[in-house]
Amino acid sequence: MEQEAIKSKASEISDWIEGAVSDIAYCDPEFQDEETQKKFRKAKKKGVTDLQGWYADELYNDVDTLRDLTGDRIHDAAEGKDMKERWGNMILIADAMKNQAHKALTMALNAHIIDWMKLMKKLNDKEKTKCQQG
Repeated sequence: MEQEAIKSKASEISDWIEGAVSDIAYCDPEFQDEETQKKFRKAKKKGVTDLQGWYADELYNDVDTLRDLTGDRIHDAAEGKDMKERWGNMILIADAMKNQAHKALTMALNAHIIDWMKLMKKLNDKEKTKCQQG
């Protein structure tokens, strides 16, 4: 993938994440699970008045939530003729996203990068073994 395409996809995904977090936070309370409703009650007791805004901030600073949101989005945005190239592009997109990311998002992206690099190493090791045997 070209550098401009990587930057563009990184920017699109970063914008999408902000919207997704907001959509989740401003979801009708009757559709929230019990755990989320419990968080809202606890925040309300603490005096939080803008519960949805507070919850959006909570989600936006939660590494696990961000990891869930970013993984599939980056995978779908990456292109490649094979998995090795696709994983490489996924790493490049995640790395480009880190340039404008806050701490929690950087941590989520770093976790993805590590996972994808491990997958690439396994694939490389498999290919080396095949070459040595054949």
